[in-house]
Amino acid sequence: ITLPPPGETPAAELRALRGLSGLIGAELLVEFDTAPGGGTTLTAQLSGGGCPDLPDGVEAAAAERAIRLADPLIRCEIPDWDVPPGASGRVRIGPDEPWLDAVDRAEDWLLERTIDLDALEEMRWEGEGDPSPEP
Repeated sequence: ITLPPPGETPAAELRALRGLSGLIGAELLVEFDTAPGGGTTLTAQLSGGGCPDLPDGVEAAAAERAIRLADPLIRCEIPDWDVPPGASGRVRIGPDEPWLDAVDRAEDWLLERTIDLDALEEMRWEGEGDPSPEP
């Protein structure tokens, strides 16, 4: 099993990671948290299913790509998720539509739903448009 090439846009990257998820039988789970004073933390791992033993580096590389994709996915539903007081939650990327569950730090709202991907189709990677994951 090898990773598909990086997507040139967030929407293309989502298609690639959804395909990978279906191939390995596991979801990519990204957890995110915004500190009350600013700053964000994102972590990712494979979750559930019959995930096979993957070649060295594949799981870590998939997690890095899922973390990079998480910000555009979250912004589809919560444009200012990383602005204090911020939000925390999870994004699940599987063979089906991506899922978001999140709560804001002020406890004004709670989201639990599939992500509306219309906005993602219009998004581009920040910077030069380089599809490769940032170091």
